[in-house]
Parts: sequence; structure tokens; C-alpha cells
Amino acid sequence: HTDSFDFIMKLVFILILSTYLLALTWAQDDLDADDEHLDSLDENEDSDEDTSDDMSFVRPYPSYKFCPYGKMYKGRCICPAACTFIYKPVCGSNWRTYSNEC
Repeated sequence: HTDSFDFIMKLVFILILSTYLLALTWAQDDLDADDEHLDSLDENEDSDEDTSDDMSFVRPYPSYKFCPYGKMYKGRCICPAACTFIYKPVCGSNWRTYSNEC
């Protein structure tokens, strides 16, 4: 029975690891798409077109702080579309508990 248990545990580990790696791949794809979007905003920066709505996924972040998730762009923290599965609970300003900072 220990051999079958070991096999099942290895299979579970492989499934969890592959799911995690897939989620990281999706998150990186989303960040790459955000980069492409930001590049297009840079190209339009000199135009008179209002692009303020296009920056809805970017939030101000103090320069002295570390941007915990996502990437920095012109002093702002870009929130990723997908977050890590690491459980490290935090309390939000609305008194709700979230699974992590993201």
C-alpha cells in the first residue's frame, strides 16, 4: 500500500506543480499584453487623443515603495491580471481578509 500511496502523492505533486506553472505562464502572457498596450500608449503620447481610460489598470504607487506584483511603468504599479496562489493573508482597508497582497 505504501507504493501506491507514494505514486498517488507524486501524481498529486506533479498536478499541483503543472497547474502553478500554467498559472504563471498565463500571468506572464497578461503582463506581456499589458506591455504591448503601454507601448502603444507611448506611441500615442504626443497625440491629442485622450488615453486616460486606457490607463485604468495602472495605479499610482509611491516611488519609495516596492511594487509587490506586476511591473512599474512611469512611477506607477501595473496590477497583473492573475495573482499568485501563495496564501499569505492580508487585511484590506475595507476590513476584509484577502488571500495575499495581490
